[in-house]
Amino acid sequence: MTQQVIGIGTVPNDGTGDPIRTAAQKINANFGELYATLYVVPVGVPLTIGAVTVQVGAGSPEGVVTAPVGAFWIQTDGTSGNVWWAKESGTGNTGWKLRPNATAPTFTGNVALAQFNAGNSGAALTIDFNSGNNQRVTLTNTTTLTLSNGKAGGVYTLELVQDGTGSRLVTWAASGASVLWPGGTAPTLTTTINRADIVTFYYDAVPGTPRYCGQTFGLNYAV
Repeated sequence: MTQQVIGIGTVPNDGTGDPIRTAAQKINANFGELYATLYVVPVGVPLTIGAVTVQVGAGSPEGVVTAPVGAFWIQTDGTSGNVWWAKESGTGNTGWKLRPNATAPTFTGNVALAQFNAGNSGAALTIDFNSGNNQRVTLTNTTTLTLSNGKAGGVYTLELVQDGTGSRLVTWAASGASVLWPGGTAPTLTTTINRADIVTFYYDAVPGTPRYCGQTFGLNYAV
């Protein structure tokens, strides 16, 4: 139902607005529709929203509650984080699976992200961070490195290794973004043969133009 607007006339008391009874009927109809959207699911009474059925009740629905695949059951006496069931298979009252509330993962011990070897740079190379947050590239020419596929809030590390010739310079670019350095000046990289520099980037996607905010982690490592 579309919203029913009460006619109030053009000017006060001109007699062109809705009668009081008609206005009251429109108010009732509008509130009735609003109440329906705020409907509270009663225990034991299925609520169908489009093609999805939601039911509320005590205990596990497995082997008890008949519903189509895709239905949901909210367990009123479930423990904290264990109240939401989904009907994943079957046509009767089986196939229900408990879906605990999502919680953030906890990591312990020595946690590391794999390092991806991007290979030789050549005169130009795209560093695709979909291949990994930590990458290594060997500089075999004066090169343009184009950073790509950064994710908002992502932190990335890039190891730059001079080859056996050395003196390889880097120009920085980015796909759909810009590369920024502290003070607006890119770091001066080591050009000694078989030495490595490590730079890190924070991908800032908001607000405005996305940008890789870079800084030097360390320079002139022997490799």
